[in-house]
Amino acid sequence: MPNETKAIADIYYDPTLTPDAVHQAAEEMFLTMYQTPPSERDLNNHRYNSSVKSSTKVKTNLASIPPIKGAAKQHSFRMYLQPQKWLHNDSLNPEHWSCVRDDGGVLNPVKTTDPIAPDSVLNSIFCHCATGCGGRCGCQKAGIHCSSICGCDGACMKSAPIQEQDMEDEDLMDFEDILK
Repeated sequence: MPNETKAIADIYYDPTLTPDAVHQAAEEMFLTMYQTPPSERDLNNHRYNSSVKSSTKVKTNLASIPPIKGAAKQHSFRMYLQPQKWLHNDSLNPEHWSCVRDDGGVLNPVKTTDPIAPDSVLNSIFCHCATGCGGRCGCQKAGIHCSSICGCDGACMKSAPIQEQDMEDEDLMDFEDILK
């Protein structure tokens, strides 16, 4: 397995790779890292199977569940961009490799392009708030925006977007500094 992993990792030093080639290599890397059986070559299927297997255990180890394809793809683009910057390949535009500028012009990573959950799940979560959403709002509790099927008709101003809890604001680094 170490030789296979090294061969996959070595491609990140090739300055001529296309986004599709980078994504393909990253999916292989994630499948290898998460010890996917040779018969299973789809990251989302392996994630689903790992989630089902993990849910039957008393204590779940979320680190054993691979990322979804959309997150792995965006991560792979950043994994490719970083060594290219180190190798002084400044021809790559970070905005074409999983970065987006905010209103202030600061580069931020794109974490995934996949939806946070299937539409069937998102459509089954809605609140019954009739006079505005407060602390009892089911959408706020689920960490999603209210929608047109909610009692508030999605017009409330207090619906909460998904909150990132991975890092505190003061721990976040300027993404452009990381790429230097």
